Amino acid sequence: MDTILVVNAGSSSLKFEVFAVAGSLERLVKGQMEGIGTTPHLTIRSPSGERLENETYPADVVPDLPAAMRLVGELLRQRQAGRLIAVGHRVVRGHDPMTDHYAIPARFFDEGVRRYGFHGLSYEYVAGRLAEISPGSGKGRVIVAHLGSGASMCALYQGMSVESTLGFTALDGLPMGTRCGQIDPGVLLYLLQQHGMSAGQLQDLLYKESGLKGLSGVSNDVRVLLASEEAGASLALDHFVHRIGLNAGALAAALGGLDAFVFTAGVGENSPVMRARIARKLEWLGASLDPARNEAGELVISSGSSKIPIFVVPTDEELMIARHTLALIAA
Repeated sequence: MDTILVVNAGSSSLKFEVFAVAGSLERLVKGQMEGIGTTPHLTIRSPSGERLENETYPADVVPDLPAAMRLVGELLRQRQAGRLIAVGHRVVRGHDPMTDHYAIPARFFDEGVRRYGFHGLSYEYVAGRLAEISPGSGKGRVIVAHLGSGASMCALYQGMSVESTLGFTALDGLPMGTRCGQIDPGVLLYLLQQHGMSAGQLQDLLYKESGLKGLSGVSNDVRVLLASEEAGASLALDHFVHRIGLNAGALAAALGGLDAFVFTAGVGENSPVMRARIARKLEWLGASLDPARNEAGELVISSGSSKIPIFVVPTDEELMIARHTLALIAA
């Protein structure tokens, strides 16, 4: 049996699936390593949901993504899930070349210093699902909010990316679990000059110690912050919601209006509290939430009086990777 391994690495997690290739794609096993570098926990399930692995590891055993990949690879080899013919992993999004540039000398653009954007597979999947669920919305001006440990937002028109909150790296845009999001470059110069930080120290600060974790001083996990009574937890969540509201306004301006809003990814799919807080920031765009639908996590959570529909669409980046990989090896 020929198989494809799909790898979807996030900022602190590693999702993976093995698909059988027999004319079409059939899921064999799926799993996720969460809390990499802090409290690593591995779960592997069968397609029916049966738990095949459920293990917590010391942080020094799985300190980073390469270590997680080695561990997962060894476990999958032990399970002998067929003959591996390809491995697929995620790539960045595509968009209007006009939005690629930073206002720095053009020679750096020629070197590859440009806005790339991330979470493209998630946006591709959600755009396709939205076209199936609500063809009218799928053809219109849509903002998709991919809110998880890594977070971004994307403006879509007719299912194609127009603008994204992420750029050259995954540090831009919204504050994330441990990443800073948009920041004045002058702050970085200050840290380099006044605190004598090295490039490596600055990288660790921005990627691993900032975002919700840095603001709160408590955790990078929205669930933990919602349950916390610490002032820092409230500050971090308020800042997160505020930045989402600001970026929604910018993306709506890029689209020239808004016809639909979509929540996806871990927080977007599973936190009614955060969806409600964010939806209040969208009221000026005509969005109105139905509390009961939101609490139930229904597909459409907007009220009957809302001028635009609000959707909750679970993403499936792994399936998109598998489809692209199959298309490549079949070409």
